[in-house]
Amino acid sequence: MLYGVYERRLSKMLDPERLPHHVGAIVDGNRRWARGAGAGVDFGYQAGAEKITEFLGWCDELGVKIVTLWVLSTDNLRRPPDELAALLSVIEQMVE
Repeated sequence: MLYGVYERRLSKMLDPERLPHHVGAIVDGNRRWARGAGAGVDFGYQAGAEKITEFLGWCDELGVKIVTLWVLSTDNLRRPPDELAALLSVIEQMVE
């Protein structure tokens, strides 16, 4: 509930004339977040995808027309096959 109040307050403070038309974000840390929460990396990847969906909703509400997301690095490609498969599956679902 408090977060909603905070979000509305921030939205009112934004100057529509100064909002960007293009935003880029590097999606990182889902695996660390999951491990810190005592969960599996699959859970972290899914939670990250859900946060991306939320982020895209914010961008849409604010009128940001273009969003570039970096969701896969060459380092990710060196992960164990089962972990990479889980990550690629989440990315595929997110894109669909």
